[in-house]
Amino acid sequence: MIEPVLIFELFIICVIIASAIYVAEARPVSRAVGGFMLFSMFVAILFLYLGYPFLAAFQATIYAGAVSSLMLLYLSITKAEVVEMEEETE
Repeated sequence: MIEPVLIFELFIICVIIASAIYVAEARPVSRAVGGFMLFSMFVAILFLYLGYPFLAAFQATIYAGAVSSLMLLYLSITKAEVVEMEEETE
């Protein structure tokens, strides 16, 4: 019989791998940022499970929070510039 701990570990690893593939393959960058947030949070959960709470907190706050927010800010700024450029060409 498979132990519940092993099922939990396999689930976390499968979600991490699936979200990493999604980030690499996602066409709209905004969806890739969402996948990156999911990836970062599950890596933080894995660090917490392995007994590294400081590293888990760092992963969750810096990567899932700050980096993803900066990516979304960059997307909103660049989309506004693209819309302005399209209006100027018309």
